[in-house]
Amino acid sequence: MVLKVNYEKCNVALRSQSLERLAARSIGDVTAKVYGTLLQLLERKIPRCYDDLEEYTDEHEEEDAQPTATTLDIGDLIPTSLDLGSTIAKDDDFLNGDDDAYDADDALGRPVKREASASGGYNHDASSFADRNKRLTQIEQHMALLAEHPRNFCSKISTRGKGEWRVNFPALSRWMQRNEIESLISARFGSIATRIVRMLNAKGKLDEKQVANFTLMRQKDIRAILAEMHEAGFLEAQEVPKDNSRQPSRTLFLWYFDPDRCRQLILSTTYKAQARLIQRMQYEKEEVSAVVQKAERLDVVGHEDQLLTASDKSILRRWSEFEEKLIVQMARQDELVALMRDFLGEQKTP
Repeated sequence: MVLKVNYEKCNVALRSQSLERLAARSIGDVTAKVYGTLLQLLERKIPRCYDDLEEYTDEHEEEDAQPTATTLDIGDLIPTSLDLGSTIAKDDDFLNGDDDAYDADDALGRPVKREASASGGYNHDASSFADRNKRLTQIEQHMALLAEHPRNFCSKISTRGKGEWRVNFPALSRWMQRNEIESLISARFGSIATRIVRMLNAKGKLDEKQVANFTLMRQKDIRAILAEMHEAGFLEAQEVPKDNSRQPSRTLFLWYFDPDRCRQLILSTTYKAQARLIQRMQYEKEEVSAVVQKAERLDVVGHEDQLLTASDKSILRRWSEFEEKLIVQMARQDELVALMRDFLGEQKTP
């Protein structure tokens, strides 16, 4: 039997992990675990992140094509060890008074009373039923938090299975890409540059005076930022001559932001950074290759304390720490490549 890695499904799993981390930062860890369970269910129905042959006329059609899962499905898969009630308000009507003698509503919305056992307590099956319904209610509350978040982590489309949920993966992936691009621009050029990019993305092509007016800044303050971002490739400028003389004084320079070109620029820069990391790792390993080869010998493995000198151990420890830092940095670069290249591919916004 021949086995191989399904890279398309790996990209789907990486996208789910990115969304779960985003939910954890935005809402909380427990809600993120519930969201991760929903994403895990949807992964089974998604063969790849995107399909070049699929064409949608608008975002609504694109969202409708995404798979769904129900609250019951989430309840069956979510770990029982997860404390769902630790981060949500408790239902006083459920906890106080004689309501403790009732299970949650049945399928018709009627309260189901627990059956008393011969010993005077409640029937174990009825109690388990109540616990399950309480847990499903808590899952619904966490899902509501995700649906009501400004980023719309999911949406409720029906009441089937105590709630049927859908995740608009393309819209969320596009938002994550924009957010990452803005974060990189802010780190490199400052918060004012991020404001300019957002404004140009919303307004389209504008001249320098219009950019200054919309950003509520003086022209001389933004001129250097525009030139710096243009030189780095994050902004584009279009020349529009006022007459046939094409003199600079008689020419309009319209600034605009191209998200796809910026994405390609970030990808290219990331590839170069990864190549340098690999080269640096190879160079540093060659510097300590004699000690590394000695430590990897069969007669040394397992007997390092007796056969390696203090100097050898010190060199190996420094190399191990340095290699770990490079690997962590490479993993971060891989996550950026996955976000910019694999989650949406060359697919354009509908």
